[in-house]
Amino acid sequence: MLEDSQTRPNPSESNGSAERKNGVEGCNQPPTGGQPKAAESAPAIQQSLTSGGGHTDQPPVGLEHRASHKPNGRTFSRIFKWLCMVLLLDAILGISVGYAHTTTMGISEYVLLILDGVAVWAGRVVLLVSLALVLLAFFHNQLPPELEAEQIARNILAWFFRQFRRPPISVLILIISVALAPYLFLQLRRPVPFLPPASAILIAPSGKELYVANEEAGEVLVYATDSISNRPTDHIKLAKPRLLVMAERRGEIYALDTGANEVAVIDQRSLKLKSRIPVDHWPISIAITPDERKAYISHVPPLGGGKISVISLEDHRLVATITEVNYPEGLAISPDGRCLYVTSQGAAGEFADPVFLVDTRTDKVMKNRTIPNMDVGSLVTVAPNGRKIYVARIRRSPDEPNKISIIPSVNAQRARTLYFANQISSLALTPNSKFLLAGSENQISVIDTDTYTLVETIPLEATPVGFALTKGGWAYVWIPYRGTGSGRIFFRGLSGLEQL
Repeated sequence: MLEDSQTRPNPSESNGSAERKNGVEGCNQPPTGGQPKAAESAPAIQQSLTSGGGHTDQPPVGLEHRASHKPNGRTFSRIFKWLCMVLLLDAILGISVGYAHTTTMGISEYVLLILDGVAVWAGRVVLLVSLALVLLAFFHNQLPPELEAEQIARNILAWFFRQFRRPPISVLILIISVALAPYLFLQLRRPVPFLPPASAILIAPSGKELYVANEEAGEVLVYATDSISNRPTDHIKLAKPRLLVMAERRGEIYALDTGANEVAVIDQRSLKLKSRIPVDHWPISIAITPDERKAYISHVPPLGGGKISVISLEDHRLVATITEVNYPEGLAISPDGRCLYVTSQGAAGEFADPVFLVDTRTDKVMKNRTIPNMDVGSLVTVAPNGRKIYVARIRRSPDEPNKISIIPSVNAQRARTLYFANQISSLALTPNSKFLLAGSENQISVIDTDTYTLVETIPLEATPVGFALTKGGWAYVWIPYRGTGSGRIFFRGLSGLEQL
């Protein structure tokens, strides 16, 4: 036994020998007659990092010049497979969204949106975690001053990849990544708030009041829907109100007053005039974004040209002017609020009278998405589900018919055209986008938007200039009597056509 104990190697000597072989001993010995170097605390740092029951998942921050733990090919292969699975699932959901027509986004735009969101949030997480680790190390005095930033980054990266190889963490990351796709899918399937476009007649969100722009009489009329006797209950005096549009969350009604070259802001509750927003001459149409932050007003001077004014609804002032359009007439905004459609007149050549598309984030014309050959454009409206754009077109000569072009939002080349004898005076879509109501001389044409067929013709005594449609299947129509300053509200149920 004594001989055994003498010949068995001493563990401490073995450790010392290993340290000398690694060249660490020389670093740990102070120079003769001098003070110990700052690196002398490296063994203590390493011991503190490896303490705690052998847990080695802390990021290595010692001064050893050993090669860092680099991610192997298997780790990259796993991460690549996960990304492929997530992208495949997202692509499938994106295709289903496209076929369901619940969004105006294309498939590629949908996938890019997902990638952009993942990249942004992944970058934020990595940045925050990295900063937290570095600060934590500094606060615990675990970083000697000689340690370089490059070494810190490499050690942190190696620590991250070691965590990814751990089954609990990798499974959690996979679950979160896959759950992101259904979450985005459900977000895109959320119903878009139905914001009625500008019209000569509007219905209150409560359904209890109607607001009518009586341009000839120079006033906005208020009617009660529970007892319509064609006698207004109130009125707001203006110059020549042409169109009305409502910002429900703000509780405001915006009246485009062509006689005073301004937008009158009316408080919906008190029916009092709150303010007046001056605009340039010859305003003709108005549209507001679904977030109720901006309003667009088109201006058409008598001799051509024209522009679009951009108004901030936050502080009621002009914030931008769009001049890259010629003779802008009708305005309509997509349900997602990202695109403004502008019909035009007066152009000639191969791309006569196009429908311009304006990016509402930058207020710039998207020239690569212009829809050509839509002469002579007047009115425009977008389906509440964003699938189609409807453009009313005026004939150029008496021998030509008036038209309504129906343009798929994802493929303008597949546009369909319907022909009418009389000029279209007003357009409106039912909230479910199944029927288009087109007002013309002394009648309303009801069109099935799936089959492009005329379902019904409703005769009237004069030309209708505005529609207000409810989700309950009622249509309210403003019929002014030209030259008299008066008019009446025609209303009827549309539920007989189909459930709306």
